[in-house]
Amino acid sequence: MRHSKEGDEVSILARVRTLTVLPRLDGDGKGSVMQFLYEAGLINKDAVIVDLTGADLREADLREADLREVDLRKVDLRKANLAGANLAGVNLRNAKLHHADLRANLGGADLTEADLSGANLTEANLTGANVEGATLIGANLSEAQMSTANLRANLREANLTKANLLGANLKDASLSGANLSDVDLIGADLGSARLERAKGISNEQLEQQAKSLEWATMPNGQEYEDWRKSKGRGEDGKSSDRRNRR
Repeated sequence: MRHSKEGDEVSILARVRTLTVLPRLDGDGKGSVMQFLYEAGLINKDAVIVDLTGADLREADLREADLREVDLRKVDLRKANLAGANLAGVNLRNAKLHHADLRANLGGADLTEADLSGANLTEANLTGANVEGATLIGANLSEAQMSTANLRANLREANLTKANLLGANLKDASLSGANLSDVDLIGADLGSARLERAKGISNEQLEQQAKSLEWATMPNGQEYEDWRKSKGRGEDGKSSDRRNRR
């Protein structure tokens, strides 16, 4: 197996057998299979031998698991327990992770277009992670470390209380109704972000911290440019239609 490559007959057979057995196992069994595949060097993202695309890892018990740099793209990890796991550099592109426990090390992970709706990311390390296009509706990101992360994602209603977003890329992100209490947004790019109904932060605090708010929709519903023009006059008008202004 270790000398085979993805696409070889032995690799294809191992994939089929793995995908067939996983749905029959409970959470502990799925965790054991994953640890074996990792320790055998069969799922490293730079040299995949057993392709786990589409694998059923729902409710898998992967607490404290060491899964650094593995390939888990398009894997179904709904309601999986990954608390305390080391997922540094893992490939989770397009993975299903809603309501998963991700209080884990996800530093440098690729979560592009992953579904993290309702996931628990409390105190998770997402430093340098790519979360572009991901869905984090209702996710709990309180006290998470997300400095320099690419968070051009759907974060509607997410809990970001005390999160570290220092220098994060939030351009075009949807933060409508998100809780931004005590969040650190110093140097963050919030250009074109949607922040209407965001809680725990004022327009003034956003302006003080963010690197850019160009064309952003502020918590009060105004576009940033309109708010800047009106704040000195004490106005609170609605934002104008950007398309009509360009």
